[in-house]
Amino acid sequence: MRTNEEGKDPKTAAAAAATPATAGLRRRLVTFGLAILALGFVAYVVPIRDRCFDTGLAPEGTAPAAASKGPRFPVSRDANGCTLQAPRGPVRLSPEACARLDCEPGLASTLAGARLGLLALLAAVYGLGTLAWAARWHALLRLANAPVTVRHAWRVTLEAQAAGVLLPGGVAGDAVRIASLTGLGVPTATVAASVLLDRAIGLSTMAGMAAALAAVFEPSAVGPAVLILGAIPVAVALGLAVLRSKPMRGAKILEHRLLARTAKPVLEYLNDPRAPAALLRALAWSLVVSAVQLGVIRGLVSALDVTPTVERWVYAGAAIAFIAGAIPALPGGWGTSDAAFVVFLARAGVSAPAALSVSLLYRLYWYSASVTGALLFLGRSRGKKAAPSQ
Repeated sequence: MRTNEEGKDPKTAAAAAATPATAGLRRRLVTFGLAILALGFVAYVVPIRDRCFDTGLAPEGTAPAAASKGPRFPVSRDANGCTLQAPRGPVRLSPEACARLDCEPGLASTLAGARLGLLALLAAVYGLGTLAWAARWHALLRLANAPVTVRHAWRVTLEAQAAGVLLPGGVAGDAVRIASLTGLGVPTATVAASVLLDRAIGLSTMAGMAAALAAVFEPSAVGPAVLILGAIPVAVALGLAVLRSKPMRGAKILEHRLLARTAKPVLEYLNDPRAPAALLRALAWSLVVSAVQLGVIRGLVSALDVTPTVERWVYAGAAIAFIAGAIPALPGGWGTSDAAFVVFLARAGVSAPAALSVSLLYRLYWYSASVTGALLFLGRSRGKKAAPSQ
């Protein structure tokens, strides 16, 4: 049997080389399939049009109370009335008859009834939240002696949001942040550590604040989901304590060539004497970011004129939806985060169309910031191209 120069079968070597690529393809297919299933679920449970019942279509002799619990039919509305898509065929109704219909609002009418003034205010609050996010990352960059200002970090943060729309799980956004700093001479491993730490702190404050709010609103009804959210910041804190411990700093395995170039700079970054102060500053800014995000979600629920029946699930459900959106499935978290909003806000007494509306409106704010980031990136790129000719 012929073998390569290391004594290995060429077929075996080729199979071993193909294994990582095959595993990566399998993961992508699984996450893509998950996102498609989530989108299918959302499309199934969320009606686009209102679903109404007309007691005049009920069988003769049916009591009004029983009739109102019967099947509901999609309704198309216009300026001259509406059309009820009943089983026997379309039924045209006058504006007065339309007003008397017993309806469950669909996605279209839910969005159409949103309070524009409150939506505009929430958009401004969201914009300030991106500045607080940049300040959180800047606090960690100062620990790495990165020569950047908060304004520079804010611009890169917006550019990263634009990139995060293109690839799933925010992968492209993290790559943009890392590349922007390595171009300034900061070691790649150190920048990557600041980005990962920024994500970990953001996750811990989001989960912790949502769990705290849920416990405040209903202390006697704290369930497994709230406990899991509350455990996330504890796990992050314990992880940082381990990474900053003396045994970890002196581990001989860090002398390995690969780890010496990757893990060791990260540990040196975390064990800098200034690290505790930097982490506290980042934590303070992260609390602001999380308060803005959860506050915007609660504000969107109010902007749709929805009154939750179980307040704690507005915050717990939003936190779970944000975490689901980070699953590397479709770009921008499409499907997974939307399904999570529909499922978990339902526990708060928010209808499926209203829950999806909250998700879409929040995504609109995100995309607005992304467009700003894309314009900043394009403007900077054109400036660099024009500079040599000046």
